[in-house]
Amino acid sequence: MGFHINEMSKKFIEKAHGIVMSNLSEENFGASSLASMLGLSTSQTLRRIKAATGKSANIYIRDIRLKEAARLIQETELSFAEISYQVGFNSASYFSKTFSKYYGITPGEFKIRKLSSEELDTIKPKQTLRSFITSKSTLYIGIVFLALLVGYFIVNDIAAKNNSLPNSIAVLPFKDLSQQDNQWFCDGVSENILHSLAQIKDVTVTSFTSSSTYRNSEKRIPEIAKELGVSYILEGSVVLHDNKTKIIVQLIDRNDNYIWSKEYSDDFNNIIDIQNNVAQEVLSQFKTILTPIEEQTLNAYPTKNMEAYALHLEGSLINESRKFEDLEKNIENNKKAIALDSNFVEAYA
Repeated sequence: MGFHINEMSKKFIEKAHGIVMSNLSEENFGASSLASMLGLSTSQTLRRIKAATGKSANIYIRDIRLKEAARLIQETELSFAEISYQVGFNSASYFSKTFSKYYGITPGEFKIRKLSSEELDTIKPKQTLRSFITSKSTLYIGIVFLALLVGYFIVNDIAAKNNSLPNSIAVLPFKDLSQQDNQWFCDGVSENILHSLAQIKDVTVTSFTSSSTYRNSEKRIPEIAKELGVSYILEGSVVLHDNKTKIIVQLIDRNDNYIWSKEYSDDFNNIIDIQNNVAQEVLSQFKTILTPIEEQTLNAYPTKNMEAYALHLEGSLINESRKFEDLEKNIENNKKAIALDSNFVEAYA
């Protein structure tokens, strides 16, 4: 799919590209860092990059890292470890894995074959059944299958002993710090972040029904993580006032170590951008490599009508009581949402 870039978008992308290149060796340089240096909000930056390139900000930055890595491999005598650090990867093995998945060729093969950047782009994996069947790995599929089967039982056994899986997470109900009661909004934010993470096959997510039992719990994070059988907990707080939102989120591991935290301040109309960005930041901490389909799913909008979205979120919280009158209210809310956006699938559901 091609994207027409007007003169203003072209200048924006050129400026963004220059900033990324200047900070390429910074491992934690991401969408929020880029937005700050551009003098824009994170949601504005995400939208403008998406409109100009068709990519999320984090994917856009990753692509620049890998293209610069390809140039360094061909034009310098630096080792792969040196190159990986120069383009912001903290591990040569992780760099090699990402490069291979992106280009369909290992860094070593690329250097030996001396391919041009144009030739490199033409051999990117298309992720079709035909390309899988004709790949070299097909010759060893029997061995790989057995290895995976053995690995599956080993991992399950370890998980059972440790009572948690790698890249497993529970999203606790976000706390409402607003002046008025906006718990419906807080629950909607946390549940939608959970829903986004649940679309990624390499991530195990505890259901919101289970995590919501720890609403206002006095238990410490290690206790909650152990009881839910997860390695990470995402918790947060929300303030909604005069159509402005402030959301603070933090990712904590099962040993009570802070892994990542972030504060987002923006208009309510940009709440979906914020939710998607939080999910992407969490996945970047897990070093999860997304497939093109997962990238598309992660950046999808349930609706662009924020009034309809607010009605749906409020109805979802009302529905939790399971009282007949609340069920009727939820149905009424979603009917109003559908009237505002007839393509709002979640409201129909």
